[in-house]
Amino acid sequence: MLKKLMYTTTLVIREGGRGKGKQQEVEGNQEEEREGRRGNERKMSNGKYEEEERKEDVEVKEEEERGNKKKRRETKKRKGKHEEEEIRGKIGMGSMMKRRGRKKRKRKEEEEMRGKRGMGSMMKRRGRKKWG
Repeated sequence: MLKKLMYTTTLVIREGGRGKGKQQEVEGNQEEEREGRRGNERKMSNGKYEEEERKEDVEVKEEEERGNKKKRRETKKRKGKHEEEEIRGKIGMGSMMKRRGRKKRKRKEEEEMRGKRGMGSMMKRRGRKKWG
């Protein structure tokens, strides 16, 4: 269904300088042929049609944005864990290296128990005396 629309347009004539536009109305012999109003459009005061976003669409976008933020937070947490495992020697090396990482950690724990690590020098001496 075609409608013929008659409307007045506002021409903005700019006369040099900053934003000193004078407006003149031109009575309209301008005719526009277009199909009848679509669902997501509204008629403007000057007779033109403008698309407007449906509220549903906007809500969906907001939800998606929120979802992305949540995802981002989750990935940050995971990243931290990943780095931790990399330091401990579980990720980013071959199986032998993983074993080496485990061995190293085990040795570290033993030395801590015997009193060679994680304390002052005097305590280390005491540990050496105690464990031979």
